[in-house]
Amino acid sequence: RDYLYFSLGGNRHGSVRRYRNLFITMLLGGLWHGAAWTYVIWGGLHGLYLCVNHAWRAICGRLGLEEFRQSPLLTPVYIFITSLAWSLAFVVFRAADVQSALAIVTPGFTQFSTQSTPALQHAIAESFLGQCFAAMGVGVNSYLPVYTLLAICAFICWFLPNTQQYMRRYDPVIGEGYPDAAGLAGMHWQPGWVTACIVALLLSISLLSLSAVTEFIYFQF
Repeated sequence: RDYLYFSLGGNRHGSVRRYRNLFITMLLGGLWHGAAWTYVIWGGLHGLYLCVNHAWRAICGRLGLEEFRQSPLLTPVYIFITSLAWSLAFVVFRAADVQSALAIVTPGFTQFSTQSTPALQHAIAESFLGQCFAAMGVGVNSYLPVYTLLAICAFICWFLPNTQQYMRRYDPVIGEGYPDAAGLAGMHWQPGWVTACIVALLLSISLLSLSAVTEFIYFQF
């Protein structure tokens, strides 16, 4: 923002230049992550996303649709679009090259199958969730483990407090502006046997996962 967006003029010279500055800033931000076309495309996509978002706000403002734009009924739509757009861009970010990214993304829009790919089956089978399904006698050749994982993640994101909210009642507290976690599933930091057992379980899962090798995300930086 300080060295690129503001230096290019920011939003001081009209909408067209603001969109240009947003796109260039994110494009160079993608290139900052590494000298590869995947990073450039990833940055360009985020620049495009920002431009679309600003254009949507501007159009609604000019047409007097501010109340419609801020309607709670549209919140799920915004969440879905944002999640989909971010996921597509992140596939490009993590792919080895552009061809690999296209090979991953294209079937999602051109093919439909109830059977997961061999690579996905292998990744699920090696995960803790896959081991749980194996213990229950459920195979990993379908998308059921994936949908289960997505449902678990959605529940955690929407109904459980984040770190600041969970520790809200702890003294000293970090981030006093966060709401109390009591309204989010009634969860907050309570030292006791239940908390100790949950922490021990999470620690055990973490220790069992130490053997997995995860490549550093910025290994090409």
